[in-house]
Amino acid sequence: MLTGKQALARIDKAMAETQGEAKKAASRLEDATRRELVLREEERVCYADLARFRLTASERDGVSGALEDAGRQVTALLDLREAARGALETEITTNDISLDDLQQARKVAAKKLEDVSKALDNAEAGVQERLAADKIYSARLNSTEASQKVADEAEAKRALTQDDRKTKGAPYEADPLFLYLWKRKFGTSDYSARGLIRAADSWVARLISYESARQNYFMLLEIPKRLKSHTEAMRKTAEADLDALVALEDAARADSDVPAAEARHKAAREALDGVDAQIAQAEAAATALEARRAAFLNGEDEHFVRAMAAVTSDLKDDSLTQLKRAARRTPEPEDERIVARLQRIDDELDDIGDTRSQLSQIQAATEKRVRDIVELRGEFRRKRYDDYTSEFRDTDLFISLLGAFIGGALSRGGLWGQLDRNHRRRPRKSKPDFGSGRFRFPGPTSFPGSRTGSRGGRSSGGFGSGGGFSSGGGFGGGSSGGGFRTGGGF
Repeated sequence: MLTGKQALARIDKAMAETQGEAKKAASRLEDATRRELVLREEERVCYADLARFRLTASERDGVSGALEDAGRQVTALLDLREAARGALETEITTNDISLDDLQQARKVAAKKLEDVSKALDNAEAGVQERLAADKIYSARLNSTEASQKVADEAEAKRALTQDDRKTKGAPYEADPLFLYLWKRKFGTSDYSARGLIRAADSWVARLISYESARQNYFMLLEIPKRLKSHTEAMRKTAEADLDALVALEDAARADSDVPAAEARHKAAREALDGVDAQIAQAEAAATALEARRAAFLNGEDEHFVRAMAAVTSDLKDDSLTQLKRAARRTPEPEDERIVARLQRIDDELDDIGDTRSQLSQIQAATEKRVRDIVELRGEFRRKRYDDYTSEFRDTDLFISLLGAFIGGALSRGGLWGQLDRNHRRRPRKSKPDFGSGRFRFPGPTSFPGSRTGSRGGRSSGGFGSGGGFSSGGGFGGGSSGGGFRTGGGF
């Protein structure tokens, strides 16, 4: 078993380790980027030296002047780049310090919330114990449970008669002769036909045994109406009893430490939420700063791009290419060393290009892992999985899932699906279903199963609903079909 605090500590540890890997990858990439520019600068110097040996004075002045201008421009741009990079690193350091301070503040706020949560739980448990020992409350609770049971049974009976009305009334409503007499209100004081029509209707009534059928059908229609009134009366009684029960609970809560504990709990929760909001802002700022740093690491910042363009533009000149070819064809002792150095620079530039590409991919992957863990930690906290009642059943499973997620073998959705199934909350001292069910711990860590409904947080279903009783029979005499058949028509 792994507590929520321990689980969060595992996530924090994974975060620190991944951030360490990201810093190492960033350092290697930055070294490679700087090395490429250094090699380009060495190449420029080699060409300037080669020009002194190979070119005439007039030719040398033109080439050397251009190369020296490029060198000065590169130096100026790199100075500007270092200043910009220094300012960025200052921003990152400041934000990191702020984030570290906020993380420490969150630990303090979380501990405060844990303490006041326990105090509130103890206060509610104490109220429940006193109420359970109170004879007046126990009598009111028994009365409420009894009236609730009566109301539930009346509701069940009403539902049963409504079903009877549909199923057992169908044969009556499908018989044309019965329906004809029923609509004419035959057999009641409202029937007004005379003479031949009255005689014919009487003959039809005797033919289909209408009177007994009419009485059965009338009861099918009438009983649900009567039970509706009865059910509504019983429900009002149950609601009145429940209100009286809640009044006793409210009085007991008001005369206890619960209101003050609830106020402290609310304040502690809001304080923790405030720190979490600040952490989210600082983490968003860190992500933006890291994106700017990545541009420096990859040599994509403005000053580096301009410096590289300055140092390579002249090196691509045809005259320098021809100069290098001539030195290779007719090497002299003075320039043989320079040509060999240029060749080594070419080879290293090819290697450094491949290295930078690989390191850039590694750095991007590690930074993504850092962002993934930041989002995971934020969601973990939003779910209050670091609450003191939170725990995970299988420690090894949690560690494996976390490793699979960080390694990219498990999606975010897949991770949360597994974590939610592995998660549970320890029961508190106070009982969420005590009495009226209003002893509901505030916040997202409320007890599962607390009864809520349309009546201000109280159950609208009542105490121990689900009972009721079933009818021992139906309407329409002993007929197994639940109705009658006429055997004919006019």
